[in-house]
Amino acid sequence: MSIISSVRNVITRAVMPKVFQNWSDPDILIRKREENEKLRQKEGRPHEVFYFHEIADPYSYITAHILSKFKEEYAVELVPLIVGEPPTKTIHEPSMYRNYCLTDGIRIAPFYGVNFTNKKLPKDKLISLSQRILCNIDEETFISLAVQVYQYVWSGN
Repeated sequence: MSIISSVRNVITRAVMPKVFQNWSDPDILIRKREENEKLRQKEGRPHEVFYFHEIADPYSYITAHILSKFKEEYAVELVPLIVGEPPTKTIHEPSMYRNYCLTDGIRIAPFYGVNFTNKKLPKDKLISLSQRILCNIDEETFISLAVQVYQYVWSGN
């Protein structure tokens, strides 16, 4: 072992517990939240929620139906971001993942008052077209238009 490695190990052993303590200490977390909230108010920025929306994802389909209710309940600025599929390296069983999401979406949709009975995933061409549509609209239009776009995409129309 080199001297550099030894020094790095000693420093790491001394510093890392303090770093992890800062990440996990509730008092520090609360203090940081309060500081960030004061800064946000000082700068006059609204509360923002970044919403990552994937067209081929059944969970996003369900979420699109409840976005307007979410906006009514909370005084936040919704920032919709259209995303593609997650990298296959991040999914344990890619071949099973989409089918499970579809089955799970069908099961949980009624609990959110959403009619979701699709048995097949949408076609790539429809996904691409709908991504282009949703990327070019503002927040308010997104909330009202996302459900319509989704219904067309998931119905295969």
